[in-house]
Amino acid sequence: MSTLVNSTRDIVWQKEILESIYDGYYEMDQSANLVMLNSSLCEILRVPECQLIGKAYRRHLTYSQAKSLYRLWSFVWRTGAPRRAHEFQFTSGDGQELTLEASATLVRNSFGAPVGMRGIIRNITDRKRVECALRESERRYRSLFDENSDLVVQLDLKGRIVDVNPMTEEFIGYDRASLLGLPLQVFLSKQDIYHLLRGFVHARAGVIKELEVLIRHRTGRPIRVRLKVIPIRADDTVTGVFAICRDVTEKHATVEAIRKLSIQTKSILESVAEGICGVDLHGRVIFVNPAAERMSGYAAANLHGRDFYETLGCSGNSHIRERGHRNPVQEAMHSGQTRHIVDVQFWRKDGTPFPVEYVVSPIYEEDQVTGAVLVFRDITLRRQSEEMLLRSEKLSVVGQLAAGIAHEIRNPLTTLKGFLQLVAKQPESGPKYADIMSTEIERISRITNELLAVARPQFSEFQSTPVEQIVTRVYDLFHSEALMQGIVMEMHLQDEGAMVLCEADRIHQVLVNLIKNAMDAVTGGGRVYLSTWVDADKVYIRVRDTGIGMDATTLEHVGEPFYTTKSGGTGLGVMVCQRIVQSHGGCIEWDSKVGEGTTVTMNLPLHMLGNHA
Repeated sequence: MSTLVNSTRDIVWQKEILESIYDGYYEMDQSANLVMLNSSLCEILRVPECQLIGKAYRRHLTYSQAKSLYRLWSFVWRTGAPRRAHEFQFTSGDGQELTLEASATLVRNSFGAPVGMRGIIRNITDRKRVECALRESERRYRSLFDENSDLVVQLDLKGRIVDVNPMTEEFIGYDRASLLGLPLQVFLSKQDIYHLLRGFVHARAGVIKELEVLIRHRTGRPIRVRLKVIPIRADDTVTGVFAICRDVTEKHATVEAIRKLSIQTKSILESVAEGICGVDLHGRVIFVNPAAERMSGYAAANLHGRDFYETLGCSGNSHIRERGHRNPVQEAMHSGQTRHIVDVQFWRKDGTPFPVEYVVSPIYEEDQVTGAVLVFRDITLRRQSEEMLLRSEKLSVVGQLAAGIAHEIRNPLTTLKGFLQLVAKQPESGPKYADIMSTEIERISRITNELLAVARPQFSEFQSTPVEQIVTRVYDLFHSEALMQGIVMEMHLQDEGAMVLCEADRIHQVLVNLIKNAMDAVTGGGRVYLSTWVDADKVYIRVRDTGIGMDATTLEHVGEPFYTTKSGGTGLGVMVCQRIVQSHGGCIEWDSKVGEGTTVTMNLPLHMLGNHA
C-alpha cells in the first residue's frame, strides 16, 4: 500500500514540475501517439489538450513538417542516442507560422526495450527573428564597411587594428592580414602621432573628433587624409573605435593651385593699366583693380555694392538716356555676348568727365551668366594724339596742295611771262600770241575752280531720287559721243525702283567724270559698261572700260591731288568724286589691270525700293 502511495505521489510531483516550466513537454508511445503533455505545449501550439492526447503527431502537421520530425524520431529510435535542438516549422492553431525547437530521448521499459519517446518543444520564433535581424544588420554593416569608398579601420580600446576594409588595403598598400594587431600610429608621421592619440582618447570617452594627418603608403609616399575618430558603442558602453579616413591630397593640391592662381590673378589685376571691374547680375560692383580706382577717383570700398553704370557711366551721359540706349552692362548679361563700347565718357568722383572705350564680357558659371567683367581704358591721351595727327595731316595736305598749285600754275604763268616780254619787244606780234595767252589764263582759271570745288564746304539739299533716272541721263549724254569715237557703250540696270537720298546733280557730276575718264582710256573698238544693282541696304553703280588699265603703282595714287596720267589733267577730278560720294555716306573703289581695263564701283545707302513709271 505504501509503495502505491509513493508511486502516486511521484507522478503528482512530476506533473507539478512539468506544469511549472515554460517549455512544452511531450511523451508518445511507439505508435507515435501523444500520451502525455503539459499545458505549456498546448499554449505554444495553440491547440487544446483534447485534440492532442491519444492522437498521432502527424495530424497537426503539414507533410514537410511531419517529415522533418520523422527524421528526428527515426534517428533516436534507430540509434538510441538523444537529439537536441532540432528546428522545424509549425502552423499554430490560430494560423501563426512558428519556428520550434524539439529534443527527443528514447523511453525504455524495465527490460530495456524501447516503448516510446519523450522530449521538450521550445518556441524560438522570437529568437530566430532577432537572429535574422542581427544577421541582416551585420550584412548591411559589412556591406557598408567593405564597400565604403573611404578608409575604415576598426580599433580596439588599446588602439590596435581589429579590422580594415578593402579600400584601406588598396590605399596604403598593405594586405589585411599584415595590418591586424598593429597600432594605427605606425602609419603616421611623427608630428601627427600626438594629434591621433588625443583624438583616440576623446573617441574612447565617447566624443567624435576630426583632424587632418599625414599617413605613409607602403612605398613611403605621404598621403594627407581627413581622419574622423568615432566611438563604437554597445549598450552605452564604448567597446572600440572606428577611424574613417578620406584622401584630401587632391583637395589640398586644388586649394593650393587656387591660392597660387588667386595670387597671379591679383598680380595681373594690379599691374595692368586698364581699369577692370566685376559686377553681379544686378550691375553692382563686386571687385575693382587699382587702375580703376586711380582713373575713377573712387576707393574700392566706396564702389563695392554700388551700381557701376549709374556711378561711373551714366551720371553725365544724359544724351545716352535721351536716345533710348539700353544699359550696355545689363544688355551684355542679358544677351550673353561681349559688347565693345567706344566714344563715351565716364565720370570721376570729383564730377569731371574723361573719354573711355570699354568692353563688357559676361561671366559664366555652369552655362549660367552670373555677372560681367568691364575692362575700360582712358583714351584722353589717344584723343589728343589723334587731334595732333589730324592737324598734322591737314598741314601736310595743305603743303601738298600748295606744291601742286605752284607747279600747275607756274607753267602757264611762265608761258604768259615769256609772251608778254615778246610782245613788249615786238608790239606788232601781240594779236598773234593773244589766243595762246588766253588759253593759258583759262587753264589757270580751271585749276582754281577745281581747287575751290575740293576746298569749299558744300551746302546740299538731299532728295529721294531714282538711281535709274540719274544713270540714264548720263548714258544719254555720252551715248552719241561714244558712237562718234567708235566706242561701244552699254547700260545694264537692275532693281530699277531703287531710290537714294542725294543731291542728283552732284551724283551726276561724279558719273560724268568717271565716264569721261573711261572713254579717254579706250581706243576705237573699246567698250564702256554702265551698270547698277542693289545688295542688302546699298545701291551699287559701276563704270567699267576695256581700256589700257593702270599698274599697281598708279592705282595706289588714284585720288591724290595733281596726280594724273593724262597730259592735260590736274588729278583733282577724282578727288572731287571721292569727296562727293563720301558726303552722301557712300564709298568708291578702283580696280584695274594693265591691258585689261579699269572698273570703278561706288555705293550709296539705299533709301527705298519701289516702282516708278
